[in-house]
Amino acid sequence: MISIVIPTLNEEKAIGTTLRQIKENLTGIPYEIIVADSVSEDRTREIASHYATVVETERGKTIAWNRNRGADHTKGDFIVYVDADVTVPDPSRFFAIALDDFARDPKLLAITCNIDILPANATRTDRVMSWLVNQTVRFNNNVLKTGAAPGEFQMIRRSAFEAVHGYQEHLVVTEDNDMFRRLAKIGRTRFEHRLRVYQTGRRVHAVGWPKLLWSWLANYYSYLFLNRSYDKKWKEVR
Repeated sequence: MISIVIPTLNEEKAIGTTLRQIKENLTGIPYEIIVADSVSEDRTREIASHYATVVETERGKTIAWNRNRGADHTKGDFIVYVDADVTVPDPSRFFAIALDDFARDPKLLAITCNIDILPANATRTDRVMSWLVNQTVRFNNNVLKTGAAPGEFQMIRRSAFEAVHGYQEHLVVTEDNDMFRRLAKIGRTRFEHRLRVYQTGRRVHAVGWPKLLWSWLANYYSYLFLNRSYDKKWKEVR
């Protein structure tokens, strides 16, 4: 069984579409969906309750903390993390491929995949930058073997997740890459090039690629050398 965990905070605009896409199209694979909500002030929990088990966590914590609280309520052999504004095309085929990867390689602990902006929302710059980011993640996992993965999609063996004690909850940002870096030290992580998910692009369109890239780099190197995030708070973009 797979356990799909979605951390949320004020996601009423996106969460219904994300959950509906999964519920209406994922068949043939046992699964559960856990929405770990940080006490949203909008209709997030109400909307999510029609499609998933909703766990109310606590306001003001890191997303890493919220990810772990969601995992606390899962039962599956694999824990899948997606963001609230992510679309998984043809989820039955998608997860069949993912599960086959794990079945063929017992040492494979986690996978990520291509993450693009929805075609209807994507500019030419978005497409170029998304390709570059995807290739960087692919290189880190499949060539360097050091692990890397954005939070939009991560699929992790439960046994491996428990072995590394989940996400580091003090990290405000870069908790997603940190998870794969730690997993890569005890097994294999992989970028599965055949799989692709889509996000809305709301953050990059709100702040722009230059500022977003600077933020990613500042937070990554702060984490790498100091084991803490550069940003003290990750601003919501809804």
